[in-house]
Amino acid sequence: MANIAIRLMTSSNLAAATTCREEVGRWTAEMGIFMRHMLWRRSCDHGTPNT
Repeated sequence: MANIAIRLMTSSNLAAATTCREEVGRWTAEMGIFMRHMLWRRSCDHGTPNT
């Protein structure tokens, strides 16, 4: 979780290079993948093997 906090702080600097919409879109996409991965891990942790 620490790298997400670091990315949050550095994304404000990256916003100068890329447009705000690009940065927000990329960040929300990564968060969506992260949340989906955590939900999938949690649902698959009991009983079923993680493949």
